[in-house]
Amino acid sequence: MAQREVPKPVGPRFVYFTTVRIEKLASILDIFKKKQRVAGEDQSPVSKDDLVPGRPIIGAASGKLTVSPDMTIMDMVSRRMGQKHDPIAMIELFRDYNPDASLAVWNFLRLVHPEHSIVAKLLPDQVEVDTDGLAMLRYRSDNLRGVYGRDYGGGLGQLIDVLTLTLISQGAIAGELEMSEDLTDVLDWCPVDPREITFFGTEDTGHVVPGIEKHNKFYPLPREQFRYIPLDPAISSPYGRGLFWSSLEAVFFQAEVLRDLKVVAHTAGHPRLHIKVLEEVVDQYMPARYRMPGQEDAARVWRDGVLSSLASEYSQIKADDAFITWDWVEPSGLDAGRPSFDLKSLIGVVETQVISSLKQLPILMGRIDGSGLAHGSVQWQIFALGVQALRTRVATLASWWATQTLRIWGRQSIGLVEFPTLRTQDRLREAQAQALEVQTAIMMYKMGWASNDELAEEHVGHAAIGEPMIETAIDSESTAIDDESQEEGIGEGEEGSADEEQDEEARLLANLLKDFEWQADVPGSRDFGLNGNGSEAAYFALLPKYMRARIASLQTALDVFSAVRRDRVFDELDED
Repeated sequence: MAQREVPKPVGPRFVYFTTVRIEKLASILDIFKKKQRVAGEDQSPVSKDDLVPGRPIIGAASGKLTVSPDMTIMDMVSRRMGQKHDPIAMIELFRDYNPDASLAVWNFLRLVHPEHSIVAKLLPDQVEVDTDGLAMLRYRSDNLRGVYGRDYGGGLGQLIDVLTLTLISQGAIAGELEMSEDLTDVLDWCPVDPREITFFGTEDTGHVVPGIEKHNKFYPLPREQFRYIPLDPAISSPYGRGLFWSSLEAVFFQAEVLRDLKVVAHTAGHPRLHIKVLEEVVDQYMPARYRMPGQEDAARVWRDGVLSSLASEYSQIKADDAFITWDWVEPSGLDAGRPSFDLKSLIGVVETQVISSLKQLPILMGRIDGSGLAHGSVQWQIFALGVQALRTRVATLASWWATQTLRIWGRQSIGLVEFPTLRTQDRLREAQAQALEVQTAIMMYKMGWASNDELAEEHVGHAAIGEPMIETAIDSESTAIDDESQEEGIGEGEEGSADEEQDEEARLLANLLKDFEWQADVPGSRDFGLNGNGSEAAYFALLPKYMRARIASLQTALDVFSAVRRDRVFDELDED
């Protein structure tokens, strides 16, 4: 019996079945995309539902931004005293006019941003470069020529300086994307004053949400267009902490001390002219009517008039003027007064407080505190970590700008803004340490403690590319004398013997080592004939090759040892 044929759907039934399948698949994809976007893993083009035309801050101020319907505001996160307008306004004032604060800001700006580079990496591996996306980013953000950052002169370099200065002063940075009307292009990267941002807690998630508070209304900012990055925030305050908050008291105290010193310098800091008027001579020239009984008050008025007249005359005298007086007026000089306290110690305490509050090193502020090289190296390493902390936050916001822009353009890549590495070690000391490590590795190889490949992996990061030269010298050590003797024509039928020549070479080497023992602490005093000068060259020329190679390696080790020993002595002298 033949199997019954199943009829195929035709006409409207087939169309309906296909449409249902497509709609169901589209809904599944939409759910999947939403979950990926919520998890923060979606790098696809940004959804238009999360964007607003123009700038979000301006939209909140004009009332165009609305409260999200699925967000229940719980309460506002309060600000600390240092995060309010008045303290930050004072910090911005003295950072520009106080010499120490201005120099500290200058140092931070130059160290954080000596130069920068921007790159676009393709997802998901982030290894290959997105050439087209990188070209578009560079065209928009090129220094002083790009359209991004046009409010500050244009270019990513200007934006980085603005962000760094804001981070130092306020302890936070913020930025937003200015979108086109059709939400398909980024018109500008805009830094935002962190003082305008207010955080509110939400009941549904318990997290804080950044936004703008206007007329007792809270406008949350779109997360795809706005980013806020604080510096060292407290657990209950997402606003961050500024570097210069602790400098207010120190700088104000410094200003008071300098003001008092100015007064002291005017009153007792330099010699002054003293005029001595002889009272008995003045009384002799006093009119007779003032010397009559009962005219004492009139006589006093007359004397005061004479003194006032003299004071008026002498007050007009300049420092280089000559003056002529009667014999009853005796001019003299008063030496500058001496302070009744140690002025230098007071100024030192004030400067220490100011430098500490500005998070600077004394040498960067033009002060030499006398610390040794070892202490200075450690201090610089700690200071470099602080500079790196500022760099990380600025680079994070700048990279977020670049990444969001690429996503809105539909690029499957991320943007990265990077700064050059800040050196924390002296190259000479690094070279000296590396030389000692290499000598130690050679000794470990000689002793059989490690293989050539193991030592190569440790020091250069890959296996050895050839056989070690030192191995040949070790293997040929037992036969080197015979080989040398044959080359020099020493053997049967020649004068002398190999044993006699070996004794002579041992004696010459002993003389060289004897010189080494008493001259080892004097760097460069003995070169064992390596420069071809002096009587040592004669000894050195008679030695076999393997002995000369040993002496040469010994000389290298001596140079390294002497250099390290000198540095240790200098460090100890500096510390003393």
